[in-house]
Amino acid sequence: MDDRPPYPVKGRVRWVLERLWKVEGIWCMVVMGPVGYRLAYIRLPDGHPWIEVHTADGGWQLTGMPGAHGGINFHGEYPADQLENGDGVPDGYWLGWDYGHAFDNPEPGYWESATGHPYPVDGHHWTLAEVAADCTVAAATAAQAAT
Repeated sequence: MDDRPPYPVKGRVRWVLERLWKVEGIWCMVVMGPVGYRLAYIRLPDGHPWIEVHTADGGWQLTGMPGAHGGINFHGEYPADQLENGDGVPDGYWLGWDYGHAFDNPEPGYWESATGHPYPVDGHHWTLAEVAADCTVAAATAAQAAT
């Protein structure tokens, strides 16, 4: 019997910072996750109005943000220590979203390496350039909301 875990385990997988840059004063970041899906993040400056967007039950919600594929699914302090190369990632309040939804394909080879199984779905593979372009749009939207 195969003794590998059926999913990647932190500490045995890699989270890699692929790109870190600024758009109109807003930090942007693209991270490659351990099974080959990219994740995009923007850092909101202190005092940005989106930091205080809460739902009635105390949760956080911001819908319809241009550039956020599948919607925001992360908000708060980014755990930069999980990145192999996270030096330089600024502290602060980050919003994030991922490119691992139905019919999104991981980077070729990552899924198989992490799980030991072929990826079963034929869908869109999001390149670094595509994710960075989305992140740039989201950052520009955030910058406009802060004015």
